[in-house]
Amino acid sequence: MGHEYDTINYIFEQYSPRIIPVFAILKAYMTKQKKKRNKQYTGVDATRGPVVHRYTAEAKSPLREWWDGKKRIIKWTAGIGGGAIVVVWLLIEFFVMLGR
Repeated sequence: MGHEYDTINYIFEQYSPRIIPVFAILKAYMTKQKKKRNKQYTGVDATRGPVVHRYTAEAKSPLREWWDGKKRIIKWTAGIGGGAIVVVWLLIEFFVMLGR
């Protein structure tokens, strides 16, 4: 066990000038985090009754239901596909320009 302890001390002595500033920066960052408020506001202005959320239903066509479900995937796919087309077009133009 003494041998392991000596090895750890040796490593710490060798690398401590590099490691200690990192820990100092991390400690300074962690101490400066803002504390979250978990206390209820009190006073005349703070009194608020219960909040009622009202939702309304909307009649949607089957196409609209499908679009609302797949919109995110389709937009990402179209964006990536469009970007790929632009890159291929630019490469073709570049090689045509080199051929002249």
